[in-house]
Amino acid sequence: MRSEFTLTVDGKTQKRVKIIDAYYNELQPDMPYKDFEAICKTPFLHVKKRIANDELFEIFFKFLGKFYPAPSKIVWMLRHNQSRFDKELVTQSTYNRTLIILTTYIGKNVKIFESYKKEISQWIKI
Repeated sequence: MRSEFTLTVDGKTQKRVKIIDAYYNELQPDMPYKDFEAICKTPFLHVKKRIANDELFEIFFKFLGKFYPAPSKIVWMLRHNQSRFDKELVTQSTYNRTLIILTTYIGKNVKIFESYKKEISQWIKI
């Protein structure tokens, strides 16, 4: 499946454009489209594999920047995980797995969670 976006010019929607197709047509590289598409998608496939392994992490894409989970979102996820467990919407093993993922990330990034120390104290000491 190719990613698409709507191109808007002067406030008017022009057409739906396939991102990789547009970039391929702009660059006109000396390689088959399939190879070009694989090159474009590789970093995102790497991210998808790491997320599938229940891992939270920072990632840097050259020319795009550094991406990482927002601390406020991690704190929200801790509360949400607890709430779902309290309401018996998730099993003990799912609760524990999620808790381990979140607290491991917090443990590796203690400095950015200093301001949330009181809120997260029931799950992890920092």
